[in-house]
Amino acid sequence: MPHDIPAVGEMLTKDHGIVKYQARRGIRMAAYRRLHEAGLVLVVEMPLREVLAPITAIQRVTFLVAGILLVLVWCAVYLIANPLARRIEDCQNLTRNLEAGHFDRRLPVASRDEIGSLARGLNSLAETLEQNRHDLEQAEQDRRRMEEAERLLVESRLQTLRYQINPHFLFNVVNSIDALAHEAPERVHQLVRELARYLRFSLQWREESVVPLQLELEAIESYLQVEKVRFEDNLEVQVGASSEARTCDVPILLLQPLVENAIKYGMETSARPLRLKISAVVANDELHLEVANSGKWVEPGTGPSKKQTRLGLENLRKRLELLYPERHTFNVGEVDNWIVGRIHLPAENAEGRRI
Repeated sequence: MPHDIPAVGEMLTKDHGIVKYQARRGIRMAAYRRLHEAGLVLVVEMPLREVLAPITAIQRVTFLVAGILLVLVWCAVYLIANPLARRIEDCQNLTRNLEAGHFDRRLPVASRDEIGSLARGLNSLAETLEQNRHDLEQAEQDRRRMEEAERLLVESRLQTLRYQINPHFLFNVVNSIDALAHEAPERVHQLVRELARYLRFSLQWREESVVPLQLELEAIESYLQVEKVRFEDNLEVQVGASSEARTCDVPILLLQPLVENAIKYGMETSARPLRLKISAVVANDELHLEVANSGKWVEPGTGPSKKQTRLGLENLRKRLELLYPERHTFNVGEVDNWIVGRIHLPAENAEGRRI
């Protein structure tokens, strides 16, 4: 028995066993069995690494097989999951495109699984959104065409109403010329000259629907000069307009019907001289216009020449309704022994900004 094997006593008392020990040549393992008949102990010893060599080999093979299996499992999972991940990512990309308004994008659908159902649902949603957008665009185009048609209709109506003003005014002027021809023929020339100035304004701005109040007042002053030629000292005129009001835009020939009616009715009902006041101020983002005369109130339909007289005011009312729907007020009535025509409009300039 090798002298460096420990636990000899144990070997002599037990029938068999295994002993691991540290020898000079490294860790070794000994297996023994006692032979009773011969009175001997059979001992086999060898290095521990040789004993464990098969186990180590099995471990290595096991680790190798496990590694190979893990790689195979990972590859299988990748091959199975990667297409699903790509399809899910495609669904996510489509939702992002839909959020960005790209409703013409679609997903290819080649399966009937859950991802395929999701893709079909997203495609259906995209088609619905695209159709809705097309319908909205079509509706917007139709709305714009309708607005353009309405605008052209309004402009046509305004143009028609404006063309009604000059004939009505000229009718009254011709009557004035006829009267002067009998009363003071030497003043007919002056009246015709002032009439030419007024008509020059009408022709110069005939294509405009609105003009600055300053120009409107200049036109009214020309008109009043025509009337002053006829009535002379029997007509007193006072015009007052703030600088702020003069920059506001108003419909062309806005004040003429009011001034014309004020003079016509005033001359029939007022003591001489007839006093006429024209004022314009801006208050609370509104342009306040007033034409007042010192005549007496005449009930509608009871005064002379009622048809021609009412035409101008009705024309003015229609023009205001077309240009400022629900954004204006217009009334004529008696206030403190004055006949007052009042118009309230939005105080806006040529750029549409409020004054």
